[in-house]
Amino acid sequence: MTRILVSLVIADLLLLVGASALGLCVERERFFAQHFILALFGMLTTVFTHVVAFTYFAGTGKMISQAVSIGRLDRWPMEKATEYKSRVTRSVGIAAVAIVAAGAFGAITMRNPAWHWWHFTAAAGAIMVNGWAFRVEYRCIRLNARLMDAVFEAYNATRNVPAE
Repeated sequence: MTRILVSLVIADLLLLVGASALGLCVERERFFAQHFILALFGMLTTVFTHVVAFTYFAGTGKMISQAVSIGRLDRWPMEKATEYKSRVTRSVGIAAVAIVAAGAFGAITMRNPAWHWWHFTAAAGAIMVNGWAFRVEYRCIRLNARLMDAVFEAYNATRNVPAE
């Protein structure tokens, strides 16, 4: 999963940085369409990447919960999985607000060009905040993968014990 996330993040950050660079070149209608399309596609890719990470935790959390329940294992892995999911959920929420703010300021700037510095500031902030959120997601996915390995190793050990 980490390879998939890294690939999506690299593509997304390239789109966002490219949209920002084009945004600096916009003069009235010149480069506006390219900036708009690249920024819109970048925003959608950002949201998609966060949804993929969040969905991963929803699925693996259920798998860990079932392994712990069926294998009658200690409950601490479920608590750790919930902790990782909570960290990711918070970072996704903050990142979503940042990317939506950048888009909203972009929409305002379309009608009132005097807002372009607000849009630029929000876009730069959104790139930084989303970079931070992607880092949180990557770290939690790595930790969760190790946790899943440990849980399924313990689960498999309980299944191989002969019945008394």
